[in-house]
Amino acid sequence: MGYISLLRPHLNLRSTISEGSGDELPQSSTDLLEAISERPSAVSFGPIGEILQGSPPSTGLRDVRGWRHLVGEVVGREQELGSLREFVAGSRAGAHAFVLEGEAGIGKTTLWLAGLDAARDRSMRVLSARPAVAESGLAHVGLGDLFEGVLEEMLPAMPAPRRSALEVALLLAEAGARPPDARAVGVAVLTGLRILAESEPLLIAVDDVQWLDASSAAALEFALRRMLLEPALLLLARRSGEAGPVPENALPVERVTRRAVGPLSVGATHRLLLRRLGRTFTRPTLLRLHEVADGNPFFALELARARDRAGTSPAPGDPFTDWSGPRCPSARSPR
Repeated sequence: MGYISLLRPHLNLRSTISEGSGDELPQSSTDLLEAISERPSAVSFGPIGEILQGSPPSTGLRDVRGWRHLVGEVVGREQELGSLREFVAGSRAGAHAFVLEGEAGIGKTTLWLAGLDAARDRSMRVLSARPAVAESGLAHVGLGDLFEGVLEEMLPAMPAPRRSALEVALLLAEAGARPPDARAVGVAVLTGLRILAESEPLLIAVDDVQWLDASSAAALEFALRRMLLEPALLLLARRSGEAGPVPENALPVERVTRRAVGPLSVGATHRLLLRRLGRTFTRPTLLRLHEVADGNPFFALELARARDRAGTSPAPGDPFTDWSGPRCPSARSPR
């Protein structure tokens, strides 16, 4: 697809994937993300690019509230929002899961954040984590994020051996001669979640779950299998086509709802551009932009911004070659 070529000057690709390097320009979001993961030092992004690489923006906090200025409000996702709100509002016994799946930039994080808001509106306790690909090989990072802010309430109520296991896993105490094994950490996580669920229903939320570290995923799965009666919901967002933990598989299949997040419609793309950029585009330009971006809201926004920076409009049938600016090779027609 040609939109990657259009975005190239705005993503600041460095020498190893730039002109004269001998490497072919990535022609799809998948190709670009593969290039990033193989050679991260070759790429320098702004905050949105850092999101694509799987890192929290350098300008924000790990707290999900620090992302709201980047994702904005939800546009064109009425059905997905309705399903999310119905999931959060439902009265169920035992753990249930809702999984958002889609490609990079399609809007999973925006919906995930809306799910967190819906849970807070219903006075649920929200435990959230946003793993980064750079931290996926570290131990218990996800657990540290999930339990941040609740440890002072949770730890004193735990039996001593389980409290000790969790404190060691989260680097709050020395390991001693015999560090806790995976079962001890899993039991500690289960105990902690049950303590928290006694006072209010839980929403356990993980964005980009494909990058959740294996030790945190194993402990979470151990707990979920045993939460048969506790009021706990699991909200996950996963990038399509990427290997990684699947914690929802710890639950019976009938307790898991999956929702594919697909392309925006032309009308929704129009509303998104109007709200985020404060301007409209002619019908032919909007249709062409939607076609090249393939309904992906992130790429549609970046293409529109590139068009404004270039100050040109494509002629009918022109595959946006004039939109890319002097540093970008001519874009190919979308396939």
